Amino acid sequence: MKLHEIMSPPEAVFSPSDSVAVVIAGMAEARSQQAIICANGKPLGTITAAQIICRFADVMLDERAAQEPASTVMASDPLAANWELSLLEAGALLQTDGPGLLNVVDSYGLLVGTVSRADLLTALLKLRAQAGEASEPPSSHWLSLEDSLTGLPNRRAMEMDLRQAEAMARRRREPLTLALIGLDFLGSYGERHGRPAADAALRHVAEVLKRKIRASDKLFRLSGDEFLFLMPGTPAEGAQIAVDRLRLAVDTSGFANDQSPLGHMTVSIGVASGMENPWQTLLKQAQSNLRQAKDRGHNSVCCP
Repeated sequence: MKLHEIMSPPEAVFSPSDSVAVVIAGMAEARSQQAIICANGKPLGTITAAQIICRFADVMLDERAAQEPASTVMASDPLAANWELSLLEAGALLQTDGPGLLNVVDSYGLLVGTVSRADLLTALLKLRAQAGEASEPPSSHWLSLEDSLTGLPNRRAMEMDLRQAEAMARRRREPLTLALIGLDFLGSYGERHGRPAADAALRHVAEVLKRKIRASDKLFRLSGDEFLFLMPGTPAEGAQIAVDRLRLAVDTSGFANDQSPLGHMTVSIGVASGMENPWQTLLKQAQSNLRQAKDRGHNSVCCP
């Protein structure tokens, strides 16, 4: 099932030149929590009810504020997806913070509809029922985008987000930067102390990393002893600083590892960055750089 099969007609659509007052009135009339700002049929940004509330005092104190064009208030880069996107991929996009409404565009980028989280959940449950699996809980594996051990997004979610980040980087002409983070000596640590101990080490490192990443970045459990760190719009120089902060955080977190020469758990990190590179190419480069970081003696970063 594709998005165009469950989408609704777009409501509360305005032009960038429409005033804030016009947008507020239109949202109220449509009973919509979000206004979509379009030019020539293509979505440019969104204005949410929360944004309106934040500016409500200004509008009341200064009537001129209500006559500002919508383009000065809207949030750029609206959450949009091609109408041929699968429901699972759309669900990954709607996991991000926001109003919970996905703008659906055709192959020309023109707005054709909207899909809410409720629409997706209803459609997914309907598919499950048709497949004879209605008795299984919605969190079963085929719907899951979360790693059960660490609580981080899993590889399936990672691939969806990387496709979205790659498209965004090309549109904005920004670098797409990612890093592969590998736990040092986890294999030998697990052989000595057992699987539960290795799992505890992975959970510990995941928690340390989650506390240190920026709100704009994302962390995924890739597989085995590896995590992927996605840094949209970050040049290689900035990435070097960001990943070294992560390396140091794990280094000083105090998780004992008697298989490491340092006596505690550490990570090695390989970084890759590019302006036009497919994410698959960058992932291979990051894997190569991670191997170089480990060859240097572990607890290090390889950032070209």
